[in-house]
Formats: sequence, C-alpha cells, structure tokens
Amino acid sequence: MPVFLMIAGGLLLVCIFGGAAFWFTDRRQMVRMEMLAREEQMAAERAAVAERETAARASNGPIFPSEVIYQFGQDGATTHGVYRGAAGKSAVGAGERYSQTATVGPVSVTFELTFVAHRGGKDVFRLTYTVTDSGRTETKTSEVEYDGTRTVAVEDKHGSVVIQPPGK
Repeated sequence: MPVFLMIAGGLLLVCIFGGAAFWFTDRRQMVRMEMLAREEQMAAERAAVAERETAARASNGPIFPSEVIYQFGQDGATTHGVYRGAAGKSAVGAGERYSQTATVGPVSVTFELTFVAHRGGKDVFRLTYTVTDSGRTETKTSEVEYDGTRTVAVEDKHGSVVIQPPGK
C-alpha cells in the first residue's frame, strides 16, 4: 500500500510505494500515482475472486470459507453452537449437508443447510427451517446467497441461523 507525504504546504510531495520513493512537485502527479495504486489493488482483488471462482467451478463447491452459527430459544432458555469446516473451507461443501435440532421448552427447531451452487459471485445454500411449537409444525425452505460476509439465513422469535467468515 503506498504511503503519501506532503511537505512544505504541497511544494514537495513524496510517495513511498513498493520500497521505492517517488518525489513530485506537482499534486496532479501524486493523484495519478494514487489512482494507479488503487487500480492495481482492485485488479489484485478481482484476480483473487476469479481464482476462487475457477477453483469452485473445478470442484463444484463453495468458494468462500464459512462457519454456521445458530441460536434457538426464548424467555431466557437458549441453546447455541458454531459449526466450522476445515481451515479455509466452507462449513458445508459440495454434496454435504449440515443439520441441527434443538428443543427448548415446548419448541423444537430443526435446520438443514446444503450447498446448491456458486452463482453470480456468491455461494448459494438451501436452508430448510422447521419449527414445532405446541404440536404445530411449520417448515420454510429458502435459498441463501453468501458472498463471504456475515449473512443472516433466518431469524425469527424462535432463533437464528447465520453464515459468516470463520472466527479467529
């Protein structure tokens, strides 16, 4: 990342970039250097995404590392947990499924997460969420798009399921 210094009210501008120092007497030159540095950084980020997408297509699996966090319960009685895949991998890979059931009081909650595909730069998961409350059962199925940032897959009065980057 470049470091820019301005000396004597802009008469002498210094840019330290990649171990080399560049001296400018014109602010426009420095702005051009800043723009070039940003373009290089964006190109590197695009290349990293393209590399992950190529790997995902080759493996037919997700490209973003993830963990699944769940919490169920109400009125002070809760259960929660975290499910992680192997280091640097998605919690749920191609051909895999993760499910969890919890009963808190009269309520039973089950969720099942399966990887569907990688579409539009995102990993797509299918979430089946079932709540049984006092003998009445309701099931919801949805597709969840995960782009490597914290994503709430489901959240209601009975609990929540979140997909996010792995914790440290």
